Amino acid sequence: MKRYAVIGHPVSHSLSPRIHAAFARQVGIAMEYVAIDAEDFDAALRDFEAAGGVGANVTLPHKPRAAQRCATLSERARRA
Repeated sequence: MKRYAVIGHPVSHSLSPRIHAAFARQVGIAMEYVAIDAEDFDAALRDFEAAGGVGANVTLPHKPRAAQRCATLSERARRA
């Protein structure tokens, strides 16, 4: 089963886990989608990847740090 996450602080209000779980059920994809409340983005991402995580959405306050870690950014991402 593939593992995905939304990473932010705070993140308990995020609807992403429920939305993605519902989509996965509808299309028959076996996946887990969790919310990770992290003060330290780099540590949270490292731990998530080490535990087999394959993809994540990032929300505040970690969006700027996530953008810094990207090898490339689209113009739209730069503006966001």
